[in-house]
Amino acid sequence: MKFKIVAFTFALLLILNMAGPVAADPRLNVAKRAKANQLVAMLPQSDAIMTMDVERFFATAMPGILAGNPQLLASVTQKIDEMRSRTGIDIRRFELLTAGVNIAQTAPSKYDFRPVIIARGDVDTAALIASAKTVSGNKYKEERVGSRSMYIFNTKQLVDENKPAATGANAAMVDKVINALSTDVAVTVVDANTLAFGYQDRVREMLAGGSKASGEVVKLLDRKPFAVMNFAGSVPAGLSSLLPLDNDELGKNIDSIRFLFGMVDVDNTGTSMHVTAKTMQSAQAQGLEETLEGLKLLGGMLLGNSKRADQQMYARLIQNVQISRSAAEVSIDLKVPQTDVNELVALIK
Repeated sequence: MKFKIVAFTFALLLILNMAGPVAADPRLNVAKRAKANQLVAMLPQSDAIMTMDVERFFATAMPGILAGNPQLLASVTQKIDEMRSRTGIDIRRFELLTAGVNIAQTAPSKYDFRPVIIARGDVDTAALIASAKTVSGNKYKEERVGSRSMYIFNTKQLVDENKPAATGANAAMVDKVINALSTDVAVTVVDANTLAFGYQDRVREMLAGGSKASGEVVKLLDRKPFAVMNFAGSVPAGLSSLLPLDNDELGKNIDSIRFLFGMVDVDNTGTSMHVTAKTMQSAQAQGLEETLEGLKLLGGMLLGNSKRADQQMYARLIQNVQISRSAAEVSIDLKVPQTDVNELVALIK
């Protein structure tokens, strides 16, 4: 299920396709947060929420992150330009995006992630829907929810029919992403420049307006400055079962986490990441902090004396991790210098 949110996003881009960074101005970020919160207010009940500054991602963050791999950056840019030339749709014209995800445990160690995504920008959403209908060969269902229409497409079939040619490990990865897709994805026009898509029951819930995102999660979403990406969410019970852990104490500490929130940002010096874990009790947070400090020390010892350039870089990253605690909250901050970002991205084939 871990591919589902990514798969949904790529599914929409497929439908539409077939039809040196600088720091952000803090005043602009305040204005953008207000706009992003307008989208968050439209979400139905959600266990986790993410906001993304799409405009800044494409304009500055992506070029900065991929600066160390010019071939990959050129390839991504080429694909976006090809989509624009073929369809007249430029995904870089979207300004903001928010995603609300419901998390349900379906079996021991198995969880179902059900997203709805709302995107707004300098786009003609009615034209995008019309293009999607044409591209699908008019193979879609229309459903009325109150005064609104949502259009349901069989995305798995569309992706399968138009998947790129691939062999070996790449073919296996393509098939894995396709298999992670829901059979249907619903798309609806929210207003002239705002589009929503996701699981049809989630889009239906959003249009019906019968529920709203959790107040606690929304508050945590605003705890950090508005960045390229902000996130917050409640943590499902038994989270440690999703991770390959041999340490019972670490699993116990992870299961004590009730909320996670943070951000990812990019400026002209590198990439910054912040994550805060909120537990029910201060003693649990202390145990989590001590475990993380121990892992940091162990990782530094294992990699610190390596002669390999990549392992020396990993050792630097570990040493740059800052761990702090306040009452029942444990925070992890990491600033990756641009030189290390370049080195990391250069490893991508």
